[in-house]
Amino acid sequence: MMFKYLAAGHQKAYGTSNEETVMIEKLHEVGLRSEYAYIAGFASIALAAAAWATSLTAEEAGTDRADRWGIFVGHWAPTFFGLGNALRSYEKQ
Repeated sequence: MMFKYLAAGHQKAYGTSNEETVMIEKLHEVGLRSEYAYIAGFASIALAAAAWATSLTAEEAGTDRADRWGIFVGHWAPTFFGLGNALRSYEKQ
């Protein structure tokens, strides 16, 4: 089936499904651009550092809780960067 699809001149990225493409298309239609996702990624890195520093100085729980806050917020950055890459790929089509 895939060979007939590719032989007909269609290009499909390896590992993508129609549901993934539809989601990115809908996000693009509502105005989300790759630049916004990249900005959100860099902002979340800064927010992770700020959350860590604030938790370290404002709470008496110590370094462990500050580390957990920083790591929790720090996990957002790869999500935003991945979304930015998907949107950039969609925008180039």
